[in-house]
Amino acid sequence: MVYGDPSTLADQGLHSTTQVPVVATESRKVALESEDGVYSATGEIVSSQTISSKTRTVETITYKTEKDGVVETRVEQKITIQSDGDPIDHDRALAEAIQEATAMNPDMTVEKIEIQQQTAPQ
Repeated sequence: MVYGDPSTLADQGLHSTTQVPVVATESRKVALESEDGVYSATGEIVSSQTISSKTRTVETITYKTEKDGVVETRVEQKITIQSDGDPIDHDRALAEAIQEATAMNPDMTVEKIEIQQQTAPQ
């Protein structure tokens, strides 16, 4: 950004403008409901991050929910482990995932763990 007398800016090959570029923004909402239907809330995604390596992808989504005037920040982390046929130590992978989740914030608790095993069609 250049500040100066507008009459001298033209001499320097510069010009002033009042046009401001428009930047598109996006807002994403989430809706949560417990499996038994007792708990439900709506919220907004605060951040989303995906980190990948050769054998692992970690997706982290942080969102805020509000229910009955109480705002809660929730973090969901999905860890996908890929293997080229080498055996995976599932117990070790699970222990590492729990340790990483609680290392982010010691006050956090792990509420749910899902394990799915898929094989690529041959």
